[in-house]
Amino acid sequence: MSRPLFSWKQFAEEKRTEQEVTLQAPSGMTLSAPKGWWAAFPKDHWVLKDPDREMSLILQENSPGDFAGVAEKAWQRFRPGFTSEVKETSSLPGND
Repeated sequence: MSRPLFSWKQFAEEKRTEQEVTLQAPSGMTLSAPKGWWAAFPKDHWVLKDPDREMSLILQENSPGDFAGVAEKAWQRFRPGFTSEVKETSSLPGND
């Protein structure tokens, strides 16, 4: 059974998923959101929250490059004043 596909445009405001769904970013990248979770695409990133809204996942796409620099900028954006440095990065495995 396939999951419904929802565009980022449909999630400018936070919505609760009524079933497991596939969410699509402007680039075409997709991710799954479990039933009962909250999802939003407020600007240029996905925000997923568990059903009780006790945990948030922020997913932001970036071009390949300086992973440590991208991570530091993301922390400053979402948690201003965060000062811990990136100690390690790794590349994702290939698709095959």
